[in-house]
Parts: sequence; C-alpha cells; structure tokens
Amino acid sequence: MSDMYLTKKERRKIYIEATIYILSIFLASYLVVCDNIFIRMVPVLYILGIIGRRVFNKPIITSILGFFTILAFGFIINTKFDVSVLLLAVYSLAMIIAGEFTGYIINELYQNFKLRKFIKHYTKIGYIVALFFLIGIPLYLNNMVNSNAITYMSVKGKIESYVAQKYSANYDITKVHYIPAFSGGMYEFSVEVNAIMVELDYVNGETVDVNMAERAEAYDHIEPDGRTKTQGSAITEEVNSFVNISNYSNIKIDAKYDYSEVKLLPDIIRINIEATDENIDDIVKIINDLKTWEKFDMVARINVTTPIGSMSISINELKNRRIDAEYIQNGLKQEPLGDEGGM
Repeated sequence: MSDMYLTKKERRKIYIEATIYILSIFLASYLVVCDNIFIRMVPVLYILGIIGRRVFNKPIITSILGFFTILAFGFIINTKFDVSVLLLAVYSLAMIIAGEFTGYIINELYQNFKLRKFIKHYTKIGYIVALFFLIGIPLYLNNMVNSNAITYMSVKGKIESYVAQKYSANYDITKVHYIPAFSGGMYEFSVEVNAIMVELDYVNGETVDVNMAERAEAYDHIEPDGRTKTQGSAITEEVNSFVNISNYSNIKIDAKYDYSEVKLLPDIIRINIEATDENIDDIVKIINDLKTWEKFDMVARINVTTPIGSMSISINELKNRRIDAEYIQNGLKQEPLGDEGGM
C-alpha cells in the first residue's frame, strides 16, 4: 500500500517500528563486540535473528545490516580492519541466520497450532528435529566463542583462591576477557591487589601469573629500586654455567625471557651468542651442548653474531636440523640479523 493511503497514526507506527528495529540491530551488534564477559555469554545475535523473523519479518535485512554493523563496530574498537574482525562478522552472520530459521520454524508450528492445522506426523517431526539443531548449534558456537557462566564461575573461583593464597585477601577483579580457541579458551583477569594491578591468565587448566614486574624480579635479578645487577640475569648465568662459558675466551652469551609471548607461552627464552673471532667450531659446540639442557624446550630462538655476519636460528631448526659448522657458516653469510623475530 502506498504511503499516501496511510493515516498519520499508521505512518507514525511504521516509523517507530523501523526505529526500534534499527536500534535493536545496533544494540545487539555493540553487545557482541563489547568487553563485558557476562553480556557476551548471552547469544544476543541468535535472539536478534529470531526477533527479526518473528516480530519484524525482515530476515534478509537483519542479516545484511547486522553483518555490516558488526564490521563497523569491530573496526572502530580495534582501530583497524583485520582477520579477527572479519571472522567475528562471519560468526555473527551465522548466528543471525540460525535465529531467523528458528523464528521461521516457530512461526510455522505456531500458525499450524493456532489454526488447528495438524500437519503430517513426519513433517512435524522434521520441524522439531530441525528446531533442536537450530537451537543447539548456535548455543554451542556461542559457548565456544564466549564461554558460559558455569565455566566462568569455576575459573573465577580458582583465580580467587590463587590470589588469596599468593598475594592477599584484599583484592578486586577489575576486568575479565575471554579469548576463544579450539583447544579450550583462555581467560584473562586483571586483578587489583593493594592498589597494584596483577594480570592472571587461566589457560589449559592452569593459572598463569603474567605480572611482568614480578617475573622480571624473579628471572632477571632486578633490584627493588629498578637497578639491574652487574652480574647479568639469572637465566644468563644458568646458560653460561651449563655450557662452561669460562672455557671460551672468545664467546659471550646473553639469555633472557621474552615477555612478548608471556600470555600463551609464559617461559620463552631467547639466547644471544656473540663471538669476537671467526671460530665457528666453538659456536657449534655450544649450540649442540644446549640441546641437552633441561630447559632447551623453552628456547624459542638463538641469535648468533660474529665478525663475518649474523644469523638467527629458530626452535624448529634447532630441533629438526643438524647444526654443524657448514650450516652456521652459510647462515652467517646469507642471513643478516635484524630483529629477533618470531618463533
């Protein structure tokens, strides 16, 4: 019907419904990208899909508008467009579509019941089975992406027990974030203990303390006033002791824990070997000796610097290749050492 045949009251009703509809999509999209763990546990986009079908009967518009709204909010919050934003939008689209199909089946069942149209037995069973999957799969996906209240309360209890035992009974959990993963997600807790912020992660069934200041003090012998001991870090001393660095007058070794990967891999070690001459045999012997070190699996990379060049050896190369003089010689000539790089 043309707008010219609508009364003012009917047009006002349409405008109000359209406004509520658009605001509902914007609100649901924002709740998906917000950082409140409890809100994200609710499958708001699935519910939006059901409402979009049952109340407004605009399934295609709901899907398209929801998809692009999620992209926009994801871009605004992350200040860039990356794969994670796109994956979130695709996940959101799937949840909306599942909700729309659920709304359609609910409509069909309701109309048949209301009009006393008792549809055929096998058709009714088909609807019920489809409804079961359309409810179960989105709830499972939402649990995988955002966790659930039962799991969260269990993890929260373990974090509280850890904090009370290690730090103090006076603490406040200020922020919680959940990162999904196929092997089990990771919870990130920001905890205020006596006006000091402590970062704790719960991953693979264990609590990981990622308090950087505490790790630095424990591993690198940093004095309370911030000064570093002249003897070097604890892990450097351990490496030098293991390889008997006193036997090599031309070699200097520096080792450190890499905090950039601390949240998922809390004890990653990088080792720098610096030689003052071109004696490659000493470097080869030290590297092969390190392969028998009890903490070798924690070594992510070994950087080698000599007068003829530099190279970087990753953990995969250390484990899977034979490190000999020829390998080192070729690497020093071909690979200039820049940043330490990734694993």
